[in-house]
Amino acid sequence: MPRQQERSETTRNAICAVFRKSLLERGLEATTTLSVLAEAGLSKGALYHHFASKAEIVETIYREESHAAVKRAATSVSGDLPPVERLKLACSAWLNELNEPDVARILLQIGPAALGSSKVREIEDELTLRLFQALLEEAMELGQVSLSDPLLAARLINGMVAEVAVLPRSDRKAAAGTIGPVVDAILTSLG
Repeated sequence: MPRQQERSETTRNAICAVFRKSLLERGLEATTTLSVLAEAGLSKGALYHHFASKAEIVETIYREESHAAVKRAATSVSGDLPPVERLKLACSAWLNELNEPDVARILLQIGPAALGSSKVREIEDELTLRLFQALLEEAMELGQVSLSDPLLAARLINGMVAEVAVLPRSDRKAAAGTIGPVVDAILTSLG
């Protein structure tokens, strides 16, 4: 990677790291670009070279947090299992990601407050929906399930997991145990 590109990436990462820390410590409203610049020791020009607005920084942080949580959940599941089992376990593992207070705060509070539900859903769908659909299509190829519309099934499962995610932590933990039977019911009803 050329030096300028490395410096640019380092600056971008520093802005996001300081902004993330401030969001978690002070909250969305109290986190300002000026306070982040002062803490990071950067100029306005450096910030605006990488980001057009505070909302764009929050979107970047949200996207990175969301994708990292999905990837951790997906990789925690053995690839040797059948695809539907991997799907169920990945759903439960993603819900377990929300037990980490910083992850939960960014994904369930800060991101939605700053970005709105449509943008949050768009970001979540970038990875989660594709993962669910790919697992369902793999299950179909293996004859594990028969679906006329794997995307619809993926959307229903994704929606169910999203609803469980916003439950209070104790309710979310109890509901996580029902993921498998609910996924089975969705797949059976669409088969």
